[in-house]
Amino acid sequence: MKKVLISPYWKSLFVICFLLLSKILIGQSLGNTNMPFTDSIKIDVKTKLSNSEQNQILDFQNIDFFTLKFSGKGLINKYFCLITKEMWNGKLKKVDTVLNSKTNYVTIKVETDTLTLKVIGGRIEDNKLKFVFRLPMVGMTRYYKGIKSYDYSLRGVRNQSYVGVNKPFNLLTYILPYEVDGSKRYCEVDGSGINIEEWGKKFKIKHYLIFEMMFMD
Repeated sequence: MKKVLISPYWKSLFVICFLLLSKILIGQSLGNTNMPFTDSIKIDVKTKLSNSEQNQILDFQNIDFFTLKFSGKGLINKYFCLITKEMWNGKLKKVDTVLNSKTNYVTIKVETDTLTLKVIGGRIEDNKLKFVFRLPMVGMTRYYKGIKSYDYSLRGVRNQSYVGVNKPFNLLTYILPYEVDGSKRYCEVDGSGINIEEWGKKFKIKHYLIFEMMFMD
């Protein structure tokens, strides 16, 4: 069989094309929050406690309890920031920085490849909402203005399984339902694929909160 010889020029060209293609594919992976990539951070969301009786008490008191576990090498030696956006009648009215571990009075870095955040929230008065955020190293409490309704629900943001660093991402929302013909619909809102800040206009939702987070160098 006759051997086919490839010149050094074509070999070099092949290597260059391969490297460029690899770079493009990696870039596409970084832009897709559902696709694992090097140093990506995974988000696991748990919406219930392990004890069924405790869950029944929370349901009776209309309290939401979320446990969010972040994991991945991308966490190590990173700071983090958590903010709340208050949406009223389809417009962003206020932004509140719950915690910025880089500029806080005591700086905090994630030292391992896992971090757990617990979020507890509910309506405590006719027009007042209370949220407690618990991390292993710090805890924060925030109060927000709301409306007189027991229909608020804390929801995890769909299609957000993996995130990167130095780019903010929507973590949770605390929303009122989309009401149609007397029925109250939540999944139709958070599963719509519409930009979260547009929910108020699209579904005529008077008020909701957006919890946004970012890991950073």
